[in-house]
Amino acid sequence: MESKTIGAKLIIVPTARELNRLAALLVKAGINFTSLDSNLPRAERYRNFLSASLGGADLVVGMRGAIFAPIPALSEIYLHQENSEHFYERRTPHWNAREVAWIRSKLSNVNLHLTGYVPSLDVAIDIDKKEISYQATRAKISVIAQASSNGELIPTKIYQQVRKALVNGPVLFLVPAKGYATAISCAKCRNVAICKCGGKLSKSSAKSDPACVLCSKKYQNWKCGWCGEARAFLTSRGIERFAEEIGRSFPNQIVIQSTGTDPRDLVSDEPALVISTPGVEPIAESGYAAVVILQVDRFLSSSASNGVESAYSNFFSASALIGANGVIALVHDDGAQITSALATWNPATISKREIEQRISLQLPPISGAVLVLADSAELVRLKSALVNATEESRAPKSLRVYGPTAGEGAKLTLLVDPTEQLELVSLLREINKRRAISKKPLLAYRVNPFSLD
Repeated sequence: MESKTIGAKLIIVPTARELNRLAALLVKAGINFTSLDSNLPRAERYRNFLSASLGGADLVVGMRGAIFAPIPALSEIYLHQENSEHFYERRTPHWNAREVAWIRSKLSNVNLHLTGYVPSLDVAIDIDKKEISYQATRAKISVIAQASSNGELIPTKIYQQVRKALVNGPVLFLVPAKGYATAISCAKCRNVAICKCGGKLSKSSAKSDPACVLCSKKYQNWKCGWCGEARAFLTSRGIERFAEEIGRSFPNQIVIQSTGTDPRDLVSDEPALVISTPGVEPIAESGYAAVVILQVDRFLSSSASNGVESAYSNFFSASALIGANGVIALVHDDGAQITSALATWNPATISKREIEQRISLQLPPISGAVLVLADSAELVRLKSALVNATEESRAPKSLRVYGPTAGEGAKLTLLVDPTEQLELVSLLREINKRRAISKKPLLAYRVNPFSLD
């Protein structure tokens, strides 16, 4: 489509934090805009909606729900960080803002711009098919990497680089988990500490008692259920523990933490140790002197079906916050693909590798996915019915059924060739119609969810 020079523009961002940043930049630049922020007072939100829908705004900004705003003469839609989980509506009918924007752009002849640091695999596949024009900015960035050989948090080469960087400004440490210790085990026999309910125990701070992640039961005088030892070993660090260890490694430095529950928006250019979990990294006024990504292997070993894809996106997003002479440091093998991808600021190679793996495993987005949510017993019966329907050619031939999972939030995972996905959805709708006639609870299902977890 040809670029349009007139008409209204719609900018969609994933979170309220991003929207506030965007609004502040627009105000600073003297650009008039209308915000459809769901956090605004009801009267102001409705007034802004009327202004946008009646053609009184040339620029409209908002989050996920703003993609449905009826804006006259809309010419362009910008969807920032299109791979964000926040664009997926968790309530029925579980729509995705990116897919809605794509459909709207086709139906209304509107230019669609998908922005971000690493394209989602869905978009990467469309780029390979030449359905989306890919525009990237290449750059040469100073990147160092060193693996942790003896279990140390910060290897020697990276430690020395951080000390040099602290002379020039703040240093950002990206860590993979919140809390103090996300898992603990017995210091003697190394058995994982588990609650009576089956949940793992964790610690929220150095002085807190171990507590269950499922039932929240606290253990003031915890002892190993296997050998009776009372000493706990921190199996997996959380951000509190990271901050404690990093602060000891670099004494007399200011330590700043930013988490999802207590985010920081900005930090000054003064030397400081800034420790953050992904997605809530503060912005330094002149950029960070160094960005250090700790425990890269732990980021990449996520059990989520799209864990690696999300990790790469987090790495690029954090690395983009460096200053003009900033350095990126990875606690990881020097020859890894992510190292060269960051050094050349080119995510294409890692995206292609992920697509190749998905093709070999026939996992989304190569396959269409549907998650069915219901009681475990109901899902067992549904699985049997779907297997029989496939054998009798009443269901898509490519249908693969996995599960159901046990416990609360039980789900059945259905994978199918994308060309047969509508057939599968129609079958599920027919099953729900029959359940409604029989006065049975309807099955809830999600088509193409953000993750299969």
